Parts: sequence; structure tokens; C-alpha cells
Amino acid sequence: MTNTTRSTRPATALVGLEGEHPAALATRLGLEAGSLANVADIDARHQTVILVRPPAPQPFSSTNDHDLEAVEATFFAFVHALQRATIAVRENREGESHHSIAILIPSDAALGTRDSVLPSMLVGAVLSFTRTMAIELKKDAITANSVLYGNLDDDAEASTISTLLETYRTATTLTGQETYTSSGPNLGRIKP
Repeated sequence: MTNTTRSTRPATALVGLEGEHPAALATRLGLEAGSLANVADIDARHQTVILVRPPAPQPFSSTNDHDLEAVEATFFAFVHALQRATIAVRENREGESHHSIAILIPSDAALGTRDSVLPSMLVGAVLSFTRTMAIELKKDAITANSVLYGNLDDDAEASTISTLLETYRTATTLTGQETYTSSGPNLGRIKP
């Protein structure tokens, strides 16, 4: 996918959790790869996109304490990423500019696929926390929304995600939303 309007768009940093640097995905979506460890990757941007990757599906009966701890660690990494993004924006913003935070997560875990108890648990926690934070962040002109995707390798869906991120980047009052870009009962639906 190419993005011909990239030079006219406000900059967006796509960041991963726990040291993940999703450069290939950032390029595919027409975004810039960034790092939450580098505040400069956030403070000059109008949008931060946080990529959350849940664990692989497995039968719940075969999970162990280590699997649960890994889900907990990923959720904590997400919360810390959201904190770092929020702090960077609050401390380095010029004037009263709007900032958007978007959470990019797979929809299959949210839709309850087979053997996806742990992924669903993580995605449910991320969605709930994002909605809660959207209310709080709105007070500081920061919007927080979730994009639930199906296949990031699909050109049409990648284009849809890019367009949706542009909408979230420019819509100063659209916050706390969950938008599904993949097939399923919630396709294209925006809901709190």
C-alpha cells in the first residue's frame, strides 16, 4: 500500500510493546515507526498508535501460571505504554493541540474464537481500560480509540485502517470508540 498524502498528514508514530519495533507494519500502514522509550517519537506527533499482540490461542485447560503471567505482563506493558504516551504529550505539547492515541489489536480474540480464552482476556482488558482512559484523557484534549483488525497483510484492510487512523487523528471529539475493520458482526461499527 502506498500513501500519497503522507507529506500532508500530521506525523503518527506506531509503537510496539516490550521493545517490539513494528517498522514493516508501520510502512505498510503509511505510518512512522517509533519507540515509547524515545519521548521525541511521541511529543512531536499528533497521534500515537500502540500495537498490542495477544498470546497465541491454546486450550484453556492446557494453560499454566506462566501463561497467565505472560498475559498479565503484556497488559502491564500496554498500561505503561499508554502512560508514557500520555506523559510525553502532556509534558511536551505546544499550545492546546489535540493528540490521538489509537490502540491496534486483533479482532479474533475480541470475537471469541475457539481456544482464545487468554487472548480474549487480554483484549477485553485492553478495550475496557482504553474506554475508561478515553474519558479521563478527553480532559486534556487527548482522544483514545481502538481499532480491531483481522488481517494486516490484506491491502484493502490496511488501507481501511490507515483511513480510520486519519479519522481518529483529526476528529477532536471522537473518543472511546471501538471500530472493527475485519469481517464479522461488528464490521465498520463504531460503538462505545
